Amino acid sequence: MKLMRYEEWVKSVHQADGLSERIENELRKDIVTFMIIFGKRAELGTSAIAKAIFIFHKFSKLLSFKKINYMLYASACIFISAKFDDNPLKVDIIGRMFIVMNYVYQKIRARHPLGTRDLDPADFPNSIFKEAIFDENTINLACESFTAAEAEILSEIGGEKSYG
Repeated sequence: MKLMRYEEWVKSVHQADGLSERIENELRKDIVTFMIIFGKRAELGTSAIAKAIFIFHKFSKLLSFKKINYMLYASACIFISAKFDDNPLKVDIIGRMFIVMNYVYQKIRARHPLGTRDLDPADFPNSIFKEAIFDENTINLACESFTAAEAEILSEIGGEKSYG
């Protein structure tokens, strides 16, 4: 993985696309918190979660938050990082986790707009994962979305997609 220059970190495609610096920072805070919670739910270590956050930040410097499903891509970075740590996650399991956690996240942000309330691990209790029922098409779509997001992220940041 290639290191980023300072200019790449401070130059924002999000602000060029019309997001204020405040909104961009609030989104980043939400995304990182979501990734930490997601990674812990996937039973990943701190190192793997930190790598996923780095991968996401590097990728998100290339495409505006307005043009991507940032929570899908953040979750795909967790998926990628788990592979880097030789602890690969099953795509159908992570797809189910994403569907549930993204649904809860959207509900939270509908009730509490960005910047008015931080995410909390208690927002995603174990019971929501046990209660969720999925049809096969939804799972297949989530798996396809993860695979596509993984390929795009690795292509953009200069990695390779590993099969197997």
